[in-house]
Amino acid sequence: MKTFILLLSVALSACGGGSSGGTSGTHSVSIARTPAQLNWSDANTYCTTNAFSGETGWRLPTQPELTAYAQTGNDTADGKGGGEAWSSTVAQPTYHYAVNLNDVSGTAQAYADTSYLYVRCAHD
Repeated sequence: MKTFILLLSVALSACGGGSSGGTSGTHSVSIARTPAQLNWSDANTYCTTNAFSGETGWRLPTQPELTAYAQTGNDTADGKGGGEAWSSTVAQPTYHYAVNLNDVSGTAQAYADTSYLYVRCAHD
């Protein structure tokens, strides 16, 4: 499966404080774009168990990170990306948010974990 690595800088304030709380500033997140369409559990496993560009420690991006990534337009710039992609953000039990990467506003919607959506992996 071919994977593309794209870089993104995300402002923590735009990411709801990130995983570390309300800290302001920016952090860089690498996004790995894969052609995979998986359910949420398999997508999470795919990101956490694979090494991309020789790096381990990947994860599903948060919904704010994925929204910020969609807003760059990088995913669809080559005409090969797009679609709805899983995030790690829980919407409700057995549902997670996914972001429409075709929409530069980065619209998020909750999907059942059994849905098959595209996978983007993040690395801090």
